[in-house]
This record gives sequence, C-alpha cells and structure tokens, in this order.
Amino acid sequence: MEVRAHKLAPPALSQCIESALCGEFLKGFCRNGDACAQSHAIYRVYDEGQNSGASARTVSFPNVLYLFPRLSPKDDSIFDHDGPGHLSLSGPRHDNDHVDIKNIRILPTTDEVLSRRPPYMPYKDFHLPHFLEAGQPRLLDTLFRQLRFDSTEAIIDACYHAFQKLVTSLTTQVGMSDVYDVRQDTPNGNRYSLFWDVSFEELIFDDTKGIIVRVSFACPTFLRGRRIHSSGFFEDGMLVALLGLDSIDSGLSVTFFETHLRESTDAMQSRGGKGTRAALQLSFALRQDQEDLRRVLYYSQGILNGRFTLIEFPNTLLPGFSWCLKRLQELYDHHDIAFGHQIAPTSLACSNTQLQPPAYATTSDFSYNLTVLQTPRNRSACPAELHLPAFNAADNSDLQNIWLKELGQRTTLDEGQAVALCENLNRGLAFTQGPPGTGKTYLGAALAQVILASQSKATPKPILTVCMTNHALDSFLEDLIKDGITKVARLGGGSKEEWTKSHLLRGLSSKMKLTQIERNNIRSGRVRLEYLTAEGIGRCGALSTTDVSWHAIQDHLRLHYPRIHSQFTTLGSTEYGSSELRLARRAGGFAFYYWSEGGDINNLRQLPSEFATHLGVDISNGEKFSGAPTIEKLLVKVALHAELQAKLAASHNVWSLTFSARKELVNGWRSELNVQVLIEQLVEIHRRHQIALTDKRAASDDIDARCLEHRRPH
Repeated sequence: MEVRAHKLAPPALSQCIESALCGEFLKGFCRNGDACAQSHAIYRVYDEGQNSGASARTVSFPNVLYLFPRLSPKDDSIFDHDGPGHLSLSGPRHDNDHVDIKNIRILPTTDEVLSRRPPYMPYKDFHLPHFLEAGQPRLLDTLFRQLRFDSTEAIIDACYHAFQKLVTSLTTQVGMSDVYDVRQDTPNGNRYSLFWDVSFEELIFDDTKGIIVRVSFACPTFLRGRRIHSSGFFEDGMLVALLGLDSIDSGLSVTFFETHLRESTDAMQSRGGKGTRAALQLSFALRQDQEDLRRVLYYSQGILNGRFTLIEFPNTLLPGFSWCLKRLQELYDHHDIAFGHQIAPTSLACSNTQLQPPAYATTSDFSYNLTVLQTPRNRSACPAELHLPAFNAADNSDLQNIWLKELGQRTTLDEGQAVALCENLNRGLAFTQGPPGTGKTYLGAALAQVILASQSKATPKPILTVCMTNHALDSFLEDLIKDGITKVARLGGGSKEEWTKSHLLRGLSSKMKLTQIERNNIRSGRVRLEYLTAEGIGRCGALSTTDVSWHAIQDHLRLHYPRIHSQFTTLGSTEYGSSELRLARRAGGFAFYYWSEGGDINNLRQLPSEFATHLGVDISNGEKFSGAPTIEKLLVKVALHAELQAKLAASHNVWSLTFSARKELVNGWRSELNVQVLIEQLVEIHRRHQIALTDKRAASDDIDARCLEHRRPH
C-alpha cells in the first residue's frame, strides 16, 4: 500500500467576486444591516486579479511514505544544487518546492515531509552557480532557504518518523492503550514527544487567534492530574503538529498548531475523560492556510474520518524563526535593503568597494559636533566647540590623526575608544568588539550623542538601537538619559527596570491625542472584530453542540425562507451613533432565541434582563453607555421591529406557532443545514477576522509611528 499526502476535495461553498458583495460586510460589519442593497451572504471571495478556479498545486512525482529510516542531509554533498521547483531537471521535489521564495510556505507541507529527494540548497558564495544573478534577490533567496532549512529540518524529520509509527500502529496496536513511551528519537537524533489516541472535542473562536480546536488524547500515567502543568509539556505557544491517517484513502496529513491552553485529566473528568484523558486547546500556526482549516474541521465534524497522533517539538516556538523568514520574503522584490552594495554586490568588482562615510555625512558643509563628549572641566579649559569634518576612514590617515589627537585631549575617551568612535562615525557600516568592561555600551551612548548633536535642526532623524538582551538595552538607554537625552521610546515590554515604564512606546502612544481619522480607524476596527468574533463564536457553537444558533441558521433562512428570516432580523438597519451601534449589532438573533424558547412576542419588550444578558451587559450595576439609549429603549426598538415584521408576514407569522411546532420547525432547519457549507462559512469568517485583526494592528502601528515622530530630537 502506497501512502501519500491526503488530497482534500474542492470546497462546497460557492465563490463570488469581491466587487459583487457589500464591501463593509466583507470587512466585518455593515451598519445598514439587512436593509443593505448589496449581498451579505457568506461566500468564498476572490478579487478581479485572482483565478477563481485555481487548482491545487501538482508535482511531477507525488511522494510516498517508506518505512525504512529517512536520511537527513549531513553535509554540502547531500544537498541538491540542481535548482528549485521546475528548474530542477527532475521536476519539483514536492508541492512546496518553488522558484520564488514568496510562494514557499514557512512550515512544511505533508508532501514536503514525505519527499526523500535532497532539498535544493544554494551556495552562499556568490562566485558559485545560482539560478539568480548576483545581487540582493540572490542574497535574500540564499538566506531564506538556508534559514528555513535550519529551522524546519528537525520538524520534517520528526514528522516523517511519527508518520511511520502512525502507519505501522494499524498492525502493531501501539498507542491503543494509555501506557506508551512519549519521548521519541529519530534515527537522525532529533527528539520529539508523541501522544496517541487524539479525538476532537470542541471548536472555539478566540478574539485574536480565530478558530481554536480543542482535542483530547490518552494521557500517560506520569502526566495525569496536576502533574501535566509542571511537566514542561505543552507550554503556552509551543509548536505542535497533528498527524492524521485517513480511514478511506489512507492519505496522510500534518497540521501545525500552537498550544493555547492545556487541560489536565482532572479538568476532563466532567467531560467523560475518566481520569485517563487530558486535553489541549490549539490555535492554527498558519492561520491563513484555508486548506489546513477545512481539513481539520472536516475531521472534527465526521465528514472525514481518520486516526490521529499529536507531536510536540521541544522548545520550538514558531515566532523564533517565522518572522525573520516572512521578512525575507517581503524584501525579496525590494532592491533597497540596507548596505545592499556591501552585502549583496552585483559583481566581483563591486565586492571590493571601500566603505564610504554615512550618506548624511557626505555633504560639503557637514561636520561632527564632538562638543557633547567634553567634560565640564575640558569645556572650561577650552570653551571653543569641537567640530571635525567627516572623512573616508580607509584612506585619510591625516584627518584621522587629527581626530584622535582632539578626542584624546578634550574628551574622556581612552585610545581604543577614540579609535572606535572615529571608525564608526566615518564608515557607513562598522563593527566594534571587545571583552566585557572595555566600554562598548559607553561608546554606543557616545556615538548616539554625537550623531544627534550633529544633525540638521530642521530635519532631525531618529536612531534605532537593537540589542540582544533587555539588560543591554536598558543599560544603553540609561546612559543616554543620564547624559540628557530623554526623548527615547523603548519598544517591547521585557524590561525588569521600573524606570523604563515611562519610556515604553505602548504607554507613550496611549497618552497621544488621537486625530479624528485615528479615532475612526480604531473604533471601526474594534466594531469589525467584535462582529466577526460573534459570528465565529456562533458558528463554532453550532458545530460543537446540537443547538441551532442564529449565526448558523440566518443565511439558510435568508436564502430559503426569506419571509421567516425577516421576522427574526432584530434591526433592519443600524442608523445609530457609534456607541449605540455596538449594542445594536450585538442584538442580532435575540428575537430568534426568544422565539425558539417558546416566547410570546407581546412580552418581548418586558425582558430587559434577558436582553442585557444576550448583549453581554451587566445592568445590575447600572452600567450606562455615553451617547447611547438605555437597554430598555433599545429593547423597545427590537420589539417594535419584530411586531411589524410579524404583522407583515400575515399567515406566515411564526410567532403564532405553538412551542412544539416551533421545535419541529427548528429541527427541520437543522436537518437541512449543510454541515460542509457551515464549516466553510466558518473558515471564511476566520479569514475575514484575521484580516480585520491585521487592519486593527496597522491602525495602532500608525499611532505608534506618529508617537515616534514626536520623540524625535529637536
């Protein structure tokens, strides 16, 4: 039996071109509600420049799983220099083997895991052959492929080894009991942890991570009870993989997740765990990969069936390498990377170019103001300001001697520090090294002082400082602040020093007075996320329970029973102010929930407490919303709208049905729901949610950028 990567069937959800749908609804929320003239149906969306019928990627020779050991490349001779993707004489190695690095998925695909061909690995030396000409794209291509290999080879090796165990478990019965060895080692020496008998429990929708899958597994004895929390397994954010073997076509699949929450066997007792099963809440590592989402949701709902194992990669965090790889992909089409001529020369002649002074120091009237380095005693002895011209440090020893003489006489720098300062200021790229205690941090602070003092007052530029540790950064900033440079903004919140709190960028940004555009962007971003999160929660609930939620049923009713649908639409449109808009948006579905529980439409306006609970508002504490009506007034509008629609429905008035008739009707709708379509609607909601989250973060980044502008020296 040949075991290959599992092939997923095409989506059942219809596609629609983006321009044909309501743009505001696509972003997350349309304030016109059901009164909007454009469609609010959930489709898979594509734009004009996208091929709506794009098929899955194919490879020349689909890869299969073998049961003999997989050999990892040990040295350069094992790597393939034949060219990537279709440039290889033998064709693509797998479905993630591409010429353009922007098309390469950061984490490996199943077909890539199964590939036994050596990976394409370019030479680092630009004198040696490469499918790209010398220059910046070639450098970025080489760096990306080498870093990705270093970051993912152990992951691929572990997945291949676990696939072998998963396939052989069908005959060996390994993993069928809760007594098994968690710790595994591949023949190549890569360690991972393997957990058996994985089952899907629940779907959850998180306001930042989107879809979260809750799975349970047979918990080994040594991890039961509270011991799992102190074991070091499944720490928050750790990279894990769900490996599946399909029951029908024996196709293999790997889906990567990050640990969101672990649940002990004690916590699983109430869910039928019987003290032997633990659970995990997992967020998708690649949240934009819709095929990953669809496959896992199909298995979770029984549309597909298979056998699953879960593996954890020790001490592996996806952000530890993914952000760098993504940035290399983003830079690939750019030709203005910093120090490009030095680190990515286009020819051998260019590689011998001497380092020139920084661009800002090349104007004829520029000079460095070194007065800031003088001590008060030196200034009183020699009150004249110390200005020295920039020069090419590689070939102007006379000016360098002048610099060193002046620095030695008028500053506290020792000889080594003076040389380093001179070299750093007069080269576009410089490196300084020295053992602990030689004054590297002091030199860095001195460089910053000189550069800031020498800038044009009309167009000052900021300085970016990057340190390997929080302690190093704090020491550097502390020296600057002591020397009177107080306009600093610290990015990141990892400092343990109390004094840094007043300089954290996030805190500084929160104190900024926002422009009207910024306020609108932040508010609309919050509204979009809240609505999409509510949609996601409703659909996850519909897939995880037997209850029929309004979010799950509304599209079905809109399409097949429009007269009934109109009786449950809480508000035809939301023409309110922004604060009332948030409440009105949450009101969606209240009429349906009340009706499905047997409620009388005449009592609808008498339910302020129930309505407030539906909105997620605690009115017991007298909570009010500035500029918005009270909960009672909004409820009256909901009731009036429902009464009007019921009257217009005449003989189709569903409020006149008995409770049993309503239950029968709801059960009928439930049976008519296409679970596959419901899943794909959830995947589409997740996609839009992630876009809205990105847009919201971009709005915050814009405020941070303006804050940094205000921190510029003047």
